[in-house]
Amino acid sequence: MEVKVCVGARCTMMGSSHMLDELEDLQEQFFEEGELEIVKKNCYGVCKSDGIEKTPVVSIDGELITAAKTQEVCEEVMRRAGKIEK
Repeated sequence: MEVKVCVGARCTMMGSSHMLDELEDLQEQFFEEGELEIVKKNCYGVCKSDGIEKTPVVSIDGELITAAKTQEVCEEVMRRAGKIEK
């Protein structure tokens, strides 16, 4: 599974650094090497559109999530990996 987290200025200000820390903790605790790839993405370019706050932005296996919450992203990663039930 590949999780890309935006580390652009606006997303970082809105919590993507904390999200990266939490995802890296999950990776260490629950995943074998190569099962979960965490990528720092420079910018998705969607946060500035139509005046709606969309940061932080995350992609899980290509599915874009805007206004992402750390707990929700971590739970979705665990669910998709079959580590927790729906």
